[in-house]
Amino acid sequence: MSNAFSSSQDVHINASIRAIHDEAEEQLDVESFVDEPESSAEVVIEPRIRSVFFIFGCAQLLPWNELITATPYFLSRLAGSSYQSTFASYLSTSFTAVSFLVFIYTTSTSSQTSPAKRIYVASLTLAFLTFMLAMTTFMHTSRSFFVSFVLANSILQATANAYFQPAAIALASLFGPIAVQTVMSGQGAIGVIVSLIQVLSATASVWGTSPGTPSALAEDGAAEARSAFAFLGLSSIFLVGVTASFAWLTVQPAYKAVIDPFEHRQRRVRSLSASMSERVGLISGGPIAASETKGQIMRVAKANITYEIAVAYTLIVTLVRLSLHVRGDTISDV
Repeated sequence: MSNAFSSSQDVHINASIRAIHDEAEEQLDVESFVDEPESSAEVVIEPRIRSVFFIFGCAQLLPWNELITATPYFLSRLAGSSYQSTFASYLSTSFTAVSFLVFIYTTSTSSQTSPAKRIYVASLTLAFLTFMLAMTTFMHTSRSFFVSFVLANSILQATANAYFQPAAIALASLFGPIAVQTVMSGQGAIGVIVSLIQVLSATASVWGTSPGTPSALAEDGAAEARSAFAFLGLSSIFLVGVTASFAWLTVQPAYKAVIDPFEHRQRRVRSLSASMSERVGLISGGPIAASETKGQIMRVAKANITYEIAVAYTLIVTLVRLSLHVRGDTISDV
């Protein structure tokens, strides 16, 4: 008898909690309809705004590309040391591992905060860290310190980039599918741009040298240092430009028309969440909310599984390419 009473009580509690959730969602749906008269898919994006999102797409993959491109310079600084054969592995592992862990947090909290602050802080941080890497071409330190500095820099870049990417995508999604497509176009274009800049900076690093000079340059790493400085310097300027372009975007009427309803909805969500938590707490411990959140995450993961596999394949190919490149350099040095 007591078991039956307990079971019926649990059913009543669960029904009450679901009713509270449904009531909150209904309020949000009504407010969304009232506060957002124009669908985000119907927002007309002028070419200048699209160019900003294209720049965002380029900036998202720039930190990883700049570290790969600067790897020959890093290895030239470690020539003949025990770090040379393993440094690239440490660099790629630390960057990708930290990116993965921080991405979990930033993605899960992207809907709880305005993307503007994250884009500002992350882009400026990336610009500063890239500039610091460029400055290492003028500094002569011990190899142990150099390894520690570069690895710490890469970890910080991975962290900043993990904040920047979800924020940029979240902002683009508010402008609709065209903005998201533009961001992805920038991600695809950055590889071509980086390759072009790499060729130009490498050519400039040996410009004006005599035919007999390159061997001497290879021994002391001067050519690699000049090439890395040119590339990292341009990357720093570009990242500052990312911040400037976003500052320009925030004063545009189209930005305010999109972001104001979003921020109002966020404030209302936080208010309703606090109210709902108090009401659920009076009824039960409420494991249902956690299970519903987990279910939503799993549905999104399943919907994006094809894209996740594509990104994973791209990173695997990139890492294999980097590993073969580093191994070839090590063998040639021996």
